[in-house]
Amino acid sequence: MRSNETGIGDTAGAGLATAVDTLLDANLAPLTDDGVTELMRSVETSKRRLAALEHRLVIEVVERSIPQRAGVRDAVRFLEQALRLSHREAFGRMKAAQQFGIWHDITGQDLEPLLAYTAKIQAAGEISPEHARAIGNIMHRPRTPSRVQTATPPSK
Repeated sequence: MRSNETGIGDTAGAGLATAVDTLLDANLAPLTDDGVTELMRSVETSKRRLAALEHRLVIEVVERSIPQRAGVRDAVRFLEQALRLSHREAFGRMKAAQQFGIWHDITGQDLEPLLAYTAKIQAAGEISPEHARAIGNIMHRPRTPSRVQTATPPSK
């Protein structure tokens, strides 16, 4: 189900920025070696989970037709301009949202991601965006390379 809450983007975005600022300003010297390692793991898990949030945001952009209303041809170009991304990065984010995001049908009902299990473990922070991308590339690879011809039985 889709949320219609207003202000959530401002509040959550500010909270995220505050958490990052706190960590950037923190003196890490007093941490034990285990403490540094645990903080690194926590940050890594959060970064991985943010990729799943990114999918949701890309989907919102597409489903709301924000690029068209902004006078931009498509979502990839919109991401390039709005976020100052390279074409490659914007295209990669779009492809990731297509594979791992929860899209909606015309009635607003959720559609399961193409790679649902991969999406689930990415949202949990168990795999990185790069790992998810590698899985997506393997799962959508043609079974028979196009340059290999299938054998035809000899005619009698």
